[in-house]
Amino acid sequence: MELNEILQLIGGLITLFAAIWHVAEVKHELQREIDFLSLKDKERREFVDYILNGLNEKIDHKYSRLMDEIKILKEYERENSD
Repeated sequence: MELNEILQLIGGLITLFAAIWHVAEVKHELQREIDFLSLKDKERREFVDYILNGLNEKIDHKYSRLMDEIKILKEYERENSD
């Protein structure tokens, strides 16, 4: 093997190693971004669930008060209709 071929082989191996290293770095960065976005999405879902639960409690409360008012009005109507 000549010196030129050896240098080309070494240069090719270095280039291959650099390419593999770069792919590994990109993969690591992508995984970090995916993990970050997953966490952000989880936090957003928890916040939305919290808000929806609060709204559901308000609706239940308003419904309960409305039903109480209807009962009172029905009783009042019954008492005054006689």
